[in-house]
Formats: sequence, structure tokens, C-alpha cells
Amino acid sequence: MIIQQPWQQPFIETLRQHLYTHQDILALVVFGSAALPKATIDLWSDVDVLMVTTDKGIDTFFPDVDWLRPLAPIYAYEQHTNELTHTTRLCFTDMRRVDLVFMTAAALKQNDQAKFWQPGRVIFSKVSAVTQQLLKANNAPSFSLPSAADFERMLEQFWYRSTVAVYKVIREDWLLAWHLSLELIQDCCVLGMMLRDRREQTNHHRSGGKSNDMLAQLPTFPESYSATAILEVIAQTAVLFDNLAGQWSEAYEGRKRPLLAWIQSLIGDSE
Repeated sequence: MIIQQPWQQPFIETLRQHLYTHQDILALVVFGSAALPKATIDLWSDVDVLMVTTDKGIDTFFPDVDWLRPLAPIYAYEQHTNELTHTTRLCFTDMRRVDLVFMTAAALKQNDQAKFWQPGRVIFSKVSAVTQQLLKANNAPSFSLPSAADFERMLEQFWYRSTVAVYKVIREDWLLAWHLSLELIQDCCVLGMMLRDRREQTNHHRSGGKSNDMLAQLPTFPESYSATAILEVIAQTAVLFDNLAGQWSEAYEGRKRPLLAWIQSLIGDSE
């Protein structure tokens, strides 16, 4: 059955009861929308949780997910890890979504500049040093944007991928050409989201709408996946990406012309 009533606070309490007596769990923190006033939460608000563990506790809770199964049947999940955190993002069969972030107490001390859990609500903390670290004020910027180097890498990847997609059309590998074309569309969406973040000064958007008009500029899926149709999609993404990149950086110089000229020559030859 799909969720029909508010579930976040009962789930947090169930999780607290499930974890509090576990010796390897040092603290439990709820952040994100579930830490906000109840009036701002709807059925589709997920629960974001930080779990501070002992060094050996990480192996108990990540990447294994069996410890969660007594709480509810799991439908699907994905996992990520970096130097400081391990994350399990999951959806139960009733479509409740939970993001679980695990950190050791040692990693917590190294995370002064990226306190993603603030503002948050400490559900429990068993160690005073951990409590102090969790409550220590965060002076980091409220949001982040890609660096100039990140943007440059994005540019090079997009334009190189565009040329490879055209080569694959020429070699009649239309399956791979279309796969690459979809990635070009995705790159345009990512750049559009970057512009939205900068405009709204946040990386977190609980609702959309304001940037959906960009979708009208995306290529429509062709009725048939011919060479010409795929080339036209590549050309349309090149025009859109060039426009969005110019909005991101005044220093950006358009790069679509050589690619469009090449594509046009190929379409002309095929006609």
C-alpha cells in the first residue's frame, strides 16, 4: 500500500528505538525537511538521517542493508561513499524514502567545513564530544556552485562527446550515438540546474516549477531513430548548451559553429 498519512515522525521514533541500544551507534541526527516545522512536510518529504558510529560500526551498517529490513520491506536503494561519509538512499515498498548518512566519530571531527546536517535535530547522542561537534556552529557557505575548473571540464566533456556522437552516426552505430545524445540532453539539464541554483542561492529545491520552461528548449524525441534524426538532436543540444553556457559565464565563447557546420554537411550529403 502506498503511504496515506504522515509517516516521518513515527519512522524517526521507530529508528531511534531500533538503534539506541546498539553499542556502535553514538548519535542519531535528523536533518533536511524532516527537521523543519511539521507544516512544511508533506507525504512525499523524505527523511534524512545522520548516524555517527564507532570505527567498526560502519561495517555493521554499510553497505549491508539487512539491518533495515525489520523496519519495513525495501523496494530499491543506491549507495555512495567518499572519504568522510557513506550513504544509503532507499525507498520502501510503500514509497517512503529515507537517506541514511554514516560517519565515524573521527570523520565527524574532520567535517567542520561541510556540516550538511545543519540545521538539524539531534535525536540522541551518547558521547559529549560527539554532541559538541554536532552542535558546533557551521560557518560554511549556505550553498556551493561548481568551480571555474569544474565548468571548464564540463565544457570539454560536452563538446568532445558531441563529436563522438556524430562519428558514431557516420559509422552507423546508431545505438551508441543515441546513448551519447541522451547524455548531451542530460548535460543541458545539469547546466540548467546550475543556473537555477545560482539564481535561487541554494542547492536544495523542495519544489520545482520556476525552471521548467527550459524543457521547451530541449530536443523532442524523434519519431524514428534515423541518422538524420539523431544528428538533428545533437545539433539542437549544441545550440541549447551554447546558450546556457553563455548565461553561466560572460567569458564563455560559443563553440557550436564547427559542430553545426559538420552536421549540416552530413545531413546535406544524405539528402
